[in-house]
Amino acid sequence: MTAAALALVSWGVLALGSVYPWAYWPLMWGALVTGLLGLHRGHGLVPTVRHPILIAVLALSCAVMVQLIPLTPTALRLVSPATLGFVQDYVQVPHEAVAAITGSAAPAQSFAQSRPLSLHPPATITALIFTLTLGLIVAGGATGLGVRDAHRLSAGLLVLGVVVAFIAIVQRSTYNGRVLWFWESQYGGIAFGPFVNRNHFAGWMVMAISAGLGYFMAVSNRAMRGIEGWRNRLLWLSSPEASSVLLAGLALMVMGLALVLTASRSGTGCLVLAFLVVSAAAMHRRASDGMPRRRRMLMVGYLACLAFVTVVWTGLPVIATRFSYSDTATPFALGGRADLWTDAVAVIRRFPLTGTGLNTYTVVTPFFQTRVTPNSDEAHNDYLQLAAEGGLLVGIPAALLVVLFVREVRRRFKASPSFTSYWIRVGAVAGLVAMAAQESVEFSLQIPGNAVMFAALCAIAVHNSERE
Repeated sequence: MTAAALALVSWGVLALGSVYPWAYWPLMWGALVTGLLGLHRGHGLVPTVRHPILIAVLALSCAVMVQLIPLTPTALRLVSPATLGFVQDYVQVPHEAVAAITGSAAPAQSFAQSRPLSLHPPATITALIFTLTLGLIVAGGATGLGVRDAHRLSAGLLVLGVVVAFIAIVQRSTYNGRVLWFWESQYGGIAFGPFVNRNHFAGWMVMAISAGLGYFMAVSNRAMRGIEGWRNRLLWLSSPEASSVLLAGLALMVMGLALVLTASRSGTGCLVLAFLVVSAAAMHRRASDGMPRRRRMLMVGYLACLAFVTVVWTGLPVIATRFSYSDTATPFALGGRADLWTDAVAVIRRFPLTGTGLNTYTVVTPFFQTRVTPNSDEAHNDYLQLAAEGGLLVGIPAALLVVLFVREVRRRFKASPSFTSYWIRVGAVAGLVAMAAQESVEFSLQIPGNAVMFAALCAIAVHNSERE
């Protein structure tokens, strides 16, 4: 599963974020295979099938499927009057218009046809496939991903992150208006690395840095264990173990530099949040667990230096310029986002129970938005957008999945028998917490490449520490 997951994440990011059909359909097939491989490695058929995360993923998928079931106008009026009204006002062609165009009356049954709850079923079908396949990756990680697998996957994500960071840094200095120098995007925006939007690049890089932090803390924790005396410590610097620590630390600095060069306010803030999560985990790791206080302070000190070099020293001028930008005519400023959030709340009020259909927000929002700005067809808050698209029908199973996932992570933390498992899990959780914060002002996880990376971190966070 490790190799498949790493290949999947690599394709997701390097294929321009996998925002185009030629990229995201192979990505979804790969996600299906990766998830099934993880489930296959589980401890027996019955424990795997009965795993709470898998059950919650299937329940969420079933909720999305309900949005695709055709309902008669009577049933539609009962469960979601706004859906029927929207179809009659904006989707179906009035009888008079049909008669004027065709010269004959419209069919009598045009307003009596059954329709699903989703206002754009093809988009919801795509979202259903994404939900199921990415959910299988998480469930597969919980049942079939062992400690060594999670360690190797974190190391692989660190290497991949350095490659993507170098690409982004070089492209920034040689930018020609195209993604990766050759692809002219149809979405516009300011390209950075393989992504059209620099905020989406920042979100992906925050997750890669978090996975790398977990790997770095794991290898650093083993460093110089049992080595006494300055002479032996100097000799240790020539060992393969020391090379792993130094290279991981250097890689994190390069990745942090690439992130702050985006001038993404949300990305920079989430990077600091990831540092704080890992630092808090280091400070709360008790000396009785085998980690001396001096070692903990050294690890926290490195994180502080990394944050200073990347965020303060290197990127402060760029970040200060972005934070001082206050033109409310763009959704990248808070004023613009506030208007978009208001529009999202208006959609939620119209479709509170069943939503408009998963992945239909861009189709529906033009009819309800109060102002048109760049990217105004996204809510710039995935929680509000999920509520608008899914309503209580999808929102309740989604919340249940989050609760079960958090409970499983806490249980795995308590059961972790090794420092390696602990720190790898901490890094993944830091990335998840950072992305949870960014999604309150962005929509990075709607980019397939980012969504796959997020699923990989979820799999690492719930990896089975009892498996080697």
